[in-house]
Amino acid sequence: MGDDDDRARLAGMTELEREEILADRRDARAKIQDRKRIIQMAREKKEREAGGKKKFKPSDVRKKTLEDAKGKSSRAQALADIAKKKDASRRRAADREDDDDDDDERPVADFPAR
Repeated sequence: MGDDDDRARLAGMTELEREEILADRRDARAKIQDRKRIIQMAREKKEREAGGKKKFKPSDVRKKTLEDAKGKSSRAQALADIAKKKDASRRRAADREDDDDDDDERPVADFPAR
């Protein structure tokens, strides 16, 4: 696939024949990728069930390195900031309510005795 002879053969075909062959090749590649994905998922499930250590994957290191370099994504960071602001606002409101309640109440010792 993809060499000069193949390209020349495809170029000599009608568009319909060429598209059929290319579609068949795409389907075959997709089938192979699906099988690989299923095998990988089965392996990971088996490892989880066995409780064994996760195998080292270079892709895991790349992902972690990218996450560390970027920190949180801008969207996640914005959501975290909003949550912090809401929490701080709620605490201030609760503090104000507590302060207001204290002004209206007098300690028991301040009431006149009957």
